[in-house]
Amino acid sequence: MKKLLSVLTIITLLLSCLSFSAGSVFAAENDYTYKALDSATAEITGYKGSASNITIPSKIGGLTVVSIGKQAFYQNKTIKNVTIPNTVKSIGDKAFYASYMSSVTIPDSVETMGQSAFSYCIYLTDLTLSKNAGTISNNAFSYCTRLEEVTIPDGVTTIDVSAFQSCSHLVKATLPSTLKTVCEYAFAYTNIDSVILPEGTTTIKAQSFFQCPALTTVSVPSTVSTISDYSFAGCSLLENVTIADGVKAIGTGAFDACPINKLTIPASVTSIADYSIGFTDYLVEYEQNNKLVITCYPGSAAYNYADSFGFKYVLLESDFKLGDVNMDKKINIKDATAVQKYLVDLITLTPQAILLADFDGDLRITVRDSTTIQKFIAGFPI
Repeated sequence: MKKLLSVLTIITLLLSCLSFSAGSVFAAENDYTYKALDSATAEITGYKGSASNITIPSKIGGLTVVSIGKQAFYQNKTIKNVTIPNTVKSIGDKAFYASYMSSVTIPDSVETMGQSAFSYCIYLTDLTLSKNAGTISNNAFSYCTRLEEVTIPDGVTTIDVSAFQSCSHLVKATLPSTLKTVCEYAFAYTNIDSVILPEGTTTIKAQSFFQCPALTTVSVPSTVSTISDYSFAGCSLLENVTIADGVKAIGTGAFDACPINKLTIPASVTSIADYSIGFTDYLVEYEQNNKLVITCYPGSAAYNYADSFGFKYVLLESDFKLGDVNMDKKINIKDATAVQKYLVDLITLTPQAILLADFDGDLRITVRDSTTIQKFIAGFPI
């Protein structure tokens, strides 16, 4: 009898452990399948019902639902409107991939979304995103071909690779003030008509807005360091581009095949890759846009780019005279000293200050520039 009781006790303990060991027990309740993550929480793993409007339960089997698992609603052809409870913190890879949903609100409780979580939801038209999901994940909404408008809430910092790629009817994307990074192909092959990147955005990766045929207006803030390779290539209506002072580089083919006829490039831009602006065919053979006029500062990278390719240009007058390295609107010994300190890496100079430091006009900063400034101050001919 004691032996039997011991065996029963062991079995009971084992069952107890199995019941609450993460991911070990699968169960079903009210058309949903789920698994226990621990003694208090669960993950929805599937749906076997036929309802078109569903509210995912916040509790199931006495456990709080905190996750929608990988492929839980994969290719589900019955659901149309989905309500996700505010207990859910994560949505797994391909959780709703290619489902027939038309409407979904992702509550602010959701902090992470898996790759392709809503990709190929071709009937999705109504989307509300969580402000606490810092990243819109890889391919999260790619090929949602009926989605026309999306507002990405403040709190989101990264729009990851191909997040909205090939959303062919997407015409408006409101970007958050918290945005830092737009990754490769994030909005490629969409029909957005305007891209106003907020101040604070630091990175536009390659092909992020590649081939957006309805795009007409782009504004790049001063906080973006580089407009990466082919970022806006193939945007066949893009004419209005604003590049703020502070941007440092424009990559290869950044504006290939964009019909830009007028562009002001600030002195802060010190690197412009060949064929990045002013060419109309990137697929077969480069054809130059002879209507392009570049407005730029003398001696700047933009001036050199225009001059090397034979584009027309309009020169801007600087608020500061050549030699006014510290930009205090005086040319004195402080400016000559600033050049010397720069040459030995004691100080850094802004791109505009570097242009002003090239006093002898040889497109290099050398000791000769400091000496020439000193001669100018002393009244010697130069």
